[in-house]
Amino acid sequence: MKSRVLQLWGSIFLLAACAPQTAPSPYSIPFVETSTETATTLLLAFKNTLRTLEITLDTQTAKAYKYEGTNDKAFLAAIDRFYLENPGFCPLEKAFYYADNKTTLMTLAAKPNTTEIRAFIYDLAQRPKLSFAFYQGNSKTPLKTAPCRQAGTP
Repeated sequence: MKSRVLQLWGSIFLLAACAPQTAPSPYSIPFVETSTETATTLLLAFKNTLRTLEITLDTQTAKAYKYEGTNDKAFLAAIDRFYLENPGFCPLEKAFYYADNKTTLMTLAAKPNTTEIRAFIYDLAQRPKLSFAFYQGNSKTPLKTAPCRQAGTP
């Protein structure tokens, strides 16, 4: 009898271990808001890229965060939070840019057929720890967007 109970619990454990993993809720991860100085520092790595794209981002309204935990899925929650806080914004056709250090990246999104821009700049050098910021801005002309993604989807 004991061996059957142990087998049952072992089977349950294996099933749970093999279950698909999902991103945590975007608001369940304890991101800590940081100063606008963090947002300014992250933005500096993309100054030339933004100038070439004719995009202006506002550091005064930027929201900067850091995550000091160990959850490997924290970055996925940060992505979902970006899209949840910017409904109707879709990634640009060419939305992803690397800084020279290759660990700081930028994602650009726009409201289709407008000059409204949102940027998500993040430093993954110490992943799963990360620092990131969300920015509002504008482009000189409307930029072409890719299909919109919904929070919680790949």
